[in-house]
Amino acid sequence: MNPLIKSKFEINKFENCLDVAVRWNYKTIVELLLLSKKFGVKEIKEILGRRNINKEIYFLLKNYLTLIKSNDSCGCF
Repeated sequence: MNPLIKSKFEINKFENCLDVAVRWNYKTIVELLLLSKKFGVKEIKEILGRRNINKEIYFLLKNYLTLIKSNDSCGCF
């Protein structure tokens, strides 16, 4: 399963499974999806730009964003 596949939910709007889990405040599903480590900075920043995100989910996303940014700047490659 590819968690990055987007589906149409309004006329001109698409969302992936992480978007849906955040919108419906499914914290456990957000945690599981973040463990897949398939989401990039762009996807996370788009979600964090929304209003009315559950605080626990917001901090999960912020921590994940910090993690992937630190992994991108390691200079290993």
